[in-house]
Amino acid sequence: MKPSRAPAKLVLEAARRIDERGLTPPGTGNVSMLAAGLVYITPAKGGLKRLGGIEESDISIVSLEGEALEGPQPSTELPAHLMIYRRCRNKISAIVHAHPPYATAYAHVGIAPTHLAEAMALKIEVIPYHPPGSRDLAEACSEAVSSGADTLMLAKHGVLTVGGDLSEACTRLELIEYLCKLDFISRAARRLLVDSD
Repeated sequence: MKPSRAPAKLVLEAARRIDERGLTPPGTGNVSMLAAGLVYITPAKGGLKRLGGIEESDISIVSLEGEALEGPQPSTELPAHLMIYRRCRNKISAIVHAHPPYATAYAHVGIAPTHLAEAMALKIEVIPYHPPGSRDLAEACSEAVSSGADTLMLAKHGVLTVGGDLSEACTRLELIEYLCKLDFISRAARRLLVDSD
C-alpha cells in the first residue's frame, strides 16, 4: 500500500516556518515527523537551497529501519532522526534540526542558557562534538532524548529539538534561540551599563 502523503504537508509547513523566521541559513536544517511507523523527512540539500524552498514532493519517506520508500535522498542527519524515533517513539513524533544564529553560537562554544530554561520549560543538554550525520552523533542525541532532554545544543554544530508534534518541536527551537539571544544581550548590557560604572 502506498504511504500517505498527508504527513509530508506538515513537514513542509514546519520547514517553511523555520525558514521564514530566519532560524536556519540556506543549505542547512532538516525536519522530520514519525507517522504510522514511517519517517517523513526533508531531503539532503545541495548548494544554497533554502529549507523553505522545498516542495511537498521533496519530502522523503523512510522506514524506521532506514529503508527508502519514496522521494529523493533524505537528509544526511537521517541516522539521528531514526535512532531517536526507535528509542523514543512512544513520546517523540517530531524532530527539528537547525542553525539559528544565537543558539548555534552558544552551541559552538558548548554552553547553554540553562539558568533561563526552566522558565520556558525546556530541558536542555549540551552534546559534545561528533561529526554531522555520524552514528556517534545519532547515539549521543538519542541517549539524551531518551533521558528526558528535548533541546540539544550540538557542540560546534547547531541545535536539535524534539516534540510530540511538529508545532512543539518548532516552538522549542524558537524558544532556545530567544533564550540565547536574551542571555547574550543581557551579558552585553551588564558589561556596558553596569560594570562600566
